[in-house]
Amino acid sequence: MIVKPKELRDMYKKVEPYLVEISNNQQPILNNEAPQEIQELYQEYLEENKKWREKTRAFRELLYKQEE
Repeated sequence: MIVKPKELRDMYKKVEPYLVEISNNQQPILNNEAPQEIQELYQEYLEENKKWREKTRAFRELLYKQEE
């Protein structure tokens, strides 16, 4: 199992109350009333999460193949 770094989890916990779910397959978006600080933090989270996912992509693919 792959666990996100604590820093990413903490960032998400801070922005989570301001997120609006669109559907199960889409990334949640911030509601319009989110403070500027939260908007910036969410953008940073998205960038860092993307980097982390790229770093772990090969490992995740290997795990999914083993589960099949």
